[in-house]
Amino acid sequence: MNNFKLVLRYFIYIVTFPLLIIGGLELFANHPEVQLAFWVPGIMLIAYSVIRDDVFARLRLVKGR
Repeated sequence: MNNFKLVLRYFIYIVTFPLLIIGGLELFANHPEVQLAFWVPGIMLIAYSVIRDDVFARLRLVKGR
């Protein structure tokens, strides 16, 4: 049963990611105003998560000494 869940999860990933990429490319090609609506918040979220992970990793190193 565990293997079935793993195979099902990978199947969903294999189907979902290409659909998201194709849909995103289609959306950006036909609606250029969407670029500002999605890219800017997306970049800000990625930057925030990278900075947050880096800060907490440094705090763990300092506390571990």
